[in-house]
Amino acid sequence: MKMAGCFDGKLYLSLQGLKSVILLIIITFLSYLFLQNSNAQSKNFQVSIQSVYTVMPDDFTHVVQKTYVKNLTDFYYMPSYNLTSGIKDIRNLKANSLSGSIPFEISQSEDITAINFTFPTRVIGKNKENIFNINFDSSSVTRKSGDVLEMTIPGLANPSDFYSYDITINVPKDFGGPSIIKPFKAFDSNATQYTFNKNDIGKSGIYMIFGKAQFYRFNVVYHISNPNLFPVKTEIALPPSTNYQDILIKSLKPEPIDVYEDSDGNWLALYTLGPQKKQNINLTGMAKIYSSPKQEFLPTSKRLTYLEAKNYWEANDPSIKKLSETLKTPREVYDFVVNKLSYNFDKISIGNNPRKGAKKTLANPDYSVCLEFTDLFVAIARTAGIPARSVEGFAYTDNSKLKPLSLVKDILHAWPQYYDDVKKTWVMVDPTWGNTTGGIDYFDSLDLEHFAFVIKGVDSSYPIPAGGYKDKQASKDVEVLFAKQEDFDPKTSVVLTDDIPSSYLSGLPLSAHVKIKNTGNTAIKNKKLQVISDFSSEPQNFNIDSIPPYGSKSYEVKFGASPLLTNRAYQVKILLEGTSINRKVNVSIVPEKIFLLTGGGIFVAIILILTISFKTRRLSVPR
Repeated sequence: MKMAGCFDGKLYLSLQGLKSVILLIIITFLSYLFLQNSNAQSKNFQVSIQSVYTVMPDDFTHVVQKTYVKNLTDFYYMPSYNLTSGIKDIRNLKANSLSGSIPFEISQSEDITAINFTFPTRVIGKNKENIFNINFDSSSVTRKSGDVLEMTIPGLANPSDFYSYDITINVPKDFGGPSIIKPFKAFDSNATQYTFNKNDIGKSGIYMIFGKAQFYRFNVVYHISNPNLFPVKTEIALPPSTNYQDILIKSLKPEPIDVYEDSDGNWLALYTLGPQKKQNINLTGMAKIYSSPKQEFLPTSKRLTYLEAKNYWEANDPSIKKLSETLKTPREVYDFVVNKLSYNFDKISIGNNPRKGAKKTLANPDYSVCLEFTDLFVAIARTAGIPARSVEGFAYTDNSKLKPLSLVKDILHAWPQYYDDVKKTWVMVDPTWGNTTGGIDYFDSLDLEHFAFVIKGVDSSYPIPAGGYKDKQASKDVEVLFAKQEDFDPKTSVVLTDDIPSSYLSGLPLSAHVKIKNTGNTAIKNKKLQVISDFSSEPQNFNIDSIPPYGSKSYEVKFGASPLLTNRAYQVKILLEGTSINRKVNVSIVPEKIFLLTGGGIFVAIILILTISFKTRRLSVPR
């Protein structure tokens, strides 16, 4: 699914007008000779630009650009100026200088706006400056998407054409501070004005996000089947909560037997499917995507798993191991992959594009899509001793040239993540978009547009993400739409059950189980289950890492043996976040059930004996 995006292209602001510069040679004090000079850009002029972008309350941006063209010789002047911009929807354009208004011609193509300005007066003489202003409005610089406002200012095609290029951005106070700035610069959290210079802008431009989280609503259809002559258990992968996102499951029909979380954090829903049966499973939910990750501890035992060589991640291959001798940090691995590979748009249109893996990608870097960028990053990182794994999911874009989506099934995307020992969390990066956007930084910060469906670390090919469970290849099974914060309503609900007996034999230890069923729409995370009883003065505590919606977990509780001659009721209380159940266990040397059975048997035996005796007595009485 393609959605409206924010990267409108690069600002190809070049000095093409300088190519038509006229060479002025003084023949006499009253006559001039004009010649064109295509090399005049750097030799004969010094161009400085000051741009001010002011975001208006009506969701459009007013741009004022002041340009200074300084003559470096006595022999050249600039008769016209060509501006080629990736900013679309330029309105209310005006241009003027000290001499008055400047005529212009404007033309627009799909991604480019070209404007030619013709100066009515000549500015001649060394160190003389032609100063002119360009003013316009545009609704494509800023864009409101859900609860997030994004601002994009395209970059410079040739930064070296300019002596200086400064941009000032003014935003309303109610925007709050930006959660993401590309390129990263530190500003005061209460700032309403942001400044960038030529080195900041570069070729990739400026990208800012105002808003701490983005909200999405999603609908997914899974098509599963069992061709066998016997019933089977199967599972599907639901979009999971991660350190970058929280998930609400609004509806899952039919309901699964169980949902469990695997070692990579995926949510896998279990179903039983009868012989030669097909089943469509419908999932609806919401996602809250964060701009920065929450901490997530990686145990040493798991760390080794994310350093292993796997299929498609050939970390033991000599060519990849050699790279790890110089690529020691995640940033170095990212930069290498971004610069080494070339994105091949034709591979997507072909349809049958088998995954190459890291080794073949390194040998043939020009035939790559997002899977190849991801596989190569993971393999090199693991070889360098950096835990790494891959993520597959939905990515939000409206410009498939700048931010392509490479997994053709429902236009999914793939990107890697590595474990940062300083931040103590998994960090997602996107070398594919770092390559295709011409250098926008997708390492230091990502965005609010990457929505994970599955994480692959233990296995490079499993689980299959939503959108990959097909019965017909052409079916559209994933829909993701913007949502509002007020629609995101997490509800926690649990059902506690147990098999604690109501009576038990004294002198023996007691073992039972407490089961937690998550009946809410969000995961139960980092909670504590507590069991308090008269059997011990110390409560039993259990840490619950995570139970997905529709999922359950069972915990074993143990009680020590009571004295042999005990004959009393023991109270047991089970507590979980405001939910509790109480149980009473009657403990005695002859438990209640045994007593009833024994007592009942004795009573029946007495009645039987009396009946037989009575009949026998009647038979023995003489008539």
